[in-house]
Amino acid sequence: MRKRIFGLFLMIGWAFSGCATEPGTVYDSYKELKDMRWVANDSPKFDFDIEDVNRPYDIFLNVRNDMDYPFRNLYVSYALTDAKGDTLSSELKNIMLFEPKTGYPYGTGMGSVKDLREALVKSVKFSAPGPYSISLRQMMRKDTLDGISAVGIRVSVVKPQAEK
Repeated sequence: MRKRIFGLFLMIGWAFSGCATEPGTVYDSYKELKDMRWVANDSPKFDFDIEDVNRPYDIFLNVRNDMDYPFRNLYVSYALTDAKGDTLSSELKNIMLFEPKTGYPYGTGMGSVKDLREALVKSVKFSAPGPYSISLRQMMRKDTLDGISAVGIRVSVVKPQAEK
């Protein structure tokens, strides 16, 4: 019974935390992965719009993982594309989910599920207003990666130095 009540409070907390966006956030979305497994050929795609091309943007990767995730890191490749399908930026990133010596998770959250936000692209300037997309692929040496329940993207306006 206590586990059910705790689970209910955890879900309510996630719902409320998902509603509160920080100022300057233009896009923030997660895609749930079936059965907490990220299959190598599953490439979640996130579509967002940019209206103000006069400001730079940071693009972050959001990872929701379980404490039972079998590795301390996650290799992810991304491709940022414009409306024509032209690739603006792509890179392979090594995202550390756990501290290497202690195994302590870098993410935040209650219980065994942790959320981590890591920068993918810093201070990107878009050339034209309109739709853009970013796709993600897990690049670990396993076809099926257990312990990742969701991945997401956040696009935020870079804050001027005085605001930081």
